[in-house]
Amino acid sequence: MFYRGNPASIILSLIGMDGYLAFKINDYYILGEWFIGAIILLYILYPLLTWMKREYKLVTFGLVILLYILSLKINLTGMVSFRMLPSCLISFYAGMLFVEHRKSAEKYWWIAGILLVILKCIEPGNMNIKGHIAGFLMAYMLYGIGTCLMKINIINKVMKFIGGISYEAFLTHHVTICLFIKFVPADATVMMRVILLIAILAATGISAVVLKQVCKTIMSLGRARKKNIA
Repeated sequence: MFYRGNPASIILSLIGMDGYLAFKINDYYILGEWFIGAIILLYILYPLLTWMKREYKLVTFGLVILLYILSLKINLTGMVSFRMLPSCLISFYAGMLFVEHRKSAEKYWWIAGILLVILKCIEPGNMNIKGHIAGFLMAYMLYGIGTCLMKINIINKVMKFIGGISYEAFLTHHVTICLFIKFVPADATVMMRVILLIAILAATGISAVVLKQVCKTIMSLGRARKKNIA
């Protein structure tokens, strides 16, 4: 049963920290992505961050930037710098700021698109910094485009359906990728990779729908049982 050794490390799976600490601890990390643990930690900090942002906006902004810069220079954990909490914090905080100014993205998303192309042409420097800038620009651009496209009825319906199974897709996509990738050689052509992508998306969508239905059935059975007992 405890095939990974220390049984105590299964606690990390129960609290959602197994993927985030897998680089250091031999735990039972199977499902989900490394950033789940980072997200949990960030939401624990969220009330404090919100208060600081409201009361000391400039100080909070400067502190977030300072912590990020320090994380690029100092690594006490051995974790990849992009995954360190100060690195994740700057993206999280940028999202908080974006919510306040998101309306501008509906008008100026194209500027972010141009800057994204320019960034792509720049020689690779620090991939952590470049990755964050690309992420910010992409989020800004996609929000603006998405806001326009969601006004089209058919796209609105499709996106609502995808949104309805997004959590289940998140839970199944990693396992799906691992299953499919075994059948693709390292020297696969572009066409083979495109076919692989389509197959993974289709399999993930189907598995997400099935998982959602299974969860609904289990929940309904649980409610029925609870009602009978009562």
